[in-house]
Amino acid sequence: MPEHNTALPHLPTAAGLVAELAAELSSHSYGIESYEQPAATADPLPKGGGGAQTTLTLLGGARVAVALSGAGYTVTDIRIAPSCSEELLRFVGEPFETLTALLSALSPEFNGAMHRCLSARLLALAATQEREEDAGSRALAKARIDQLTEFFPPNKRDDDCFVRHFEAEDIPALIELHRATQAVAKRDAFVADVVATLRSAKEADEDDDEAGVRAINGRVAKQAKQAMRANQWPETDAVVLAWDGILAAVDWALRPEQIETQAINQIKRYALVLEVLTTEPKSEIALIKHVQLHMYNDPKLTKTFGRAVFELYNADVLSDSAIVFWAAKGARPEGRDIFLKQTEALVRKLEALEDDEEAEEESDDE
Repeated sequence: MPEHNTALPHLPTAAGLVAELAAELSSHSYGIESYEQPAATADPLPKGGGGAQTTLTLLGGARVAVALSGAGYTVTDIRIAPSCSEELLRFVGEPFETLTALLSALSPEFNGAMHRCLSARLLALAATQEREEDAGSRALAKARIDQLTEFFPPNKRDDDCFVRHFEAEDIPALIELHRATQAVAKRDAFVADVVATLRSAKEADEDDDEAGVRAINGRVAKQAKQAMRANQWPETDAVVLAWDGILAAVDWALRPEQIETQAINQIKRYALVLEVLTTEPKSEIALIKHVQLHMYNDPKLTKTFGRAVFELYNADVLSDSAIVFWAAKGARPEGRDIFLKQTEALVRKLEALEDDEEAEEESDDE
């Protein structure tokens, strides 16, 4: 019988942990005086798996030996500098979930450096937002502050602690940024919920008949209403997010003619959700402008805009006045000429209907 390796295959390797530790040290270099390049641990870890170790010098002068294993970060030794408190010795052998938490506990100077780094990244983000629309999420990703609470110790990673801390530091812009990133996360979560609902319904063949489609529409509309209440979203936000979820749930084909058919069928099937969320004229305008931007940014759908607007009109999602207003002065600049051309016949028809209605009203007045 062949021999088997007793190490569990899912445990991290020493090489992987060395690379991870090197990356973490590099990303935290703003709050460390210096550090040695990580190396694999000399002794094998209990229960198999690998490990990595380094020695770093804190901003306060203390030298700290740190080991990284599958269980997290552990302080293995501390050499105290004259300016450091012997209280640091109590952290020897204590595990930490992240390097940030370890440095925050051992080094008050690290916390100050971290706050200065966050502020600098915030200023860079603000400058980027001024230059480019919707650059916020991309700049956040580059600045690695999309999860700001991760800079705090594990027992203080909640919104109340975060707000109190940066209120005391007099950095209100950072609190606003954190709330903005949370808002984006909630919007993304709602879209994902809509996608999950529609795809699970399709897998269960619930959308095979009219009654099933009505039931699915009802579930998604209920999700939208609940999200509106929970997040205090206006209808204008909820309807565009519902649109995103409905379209994102499609498993797109490869042939262009099939894609257009898929898009139109999806819109017709779940138009009831959008109708429930367009009870105000401004919600209709928000939707048609969002559809315009969506189909401009997604080349496979660009030619479908005219038919999409027509189907939304037929389903009583968009009114004639909303479409005419959009064509006259509400259209976004992105793809404006292309989409006006696609909807030209429909807009002319709706304008003629409005003219006829006005004429009838004048006749009745006489």
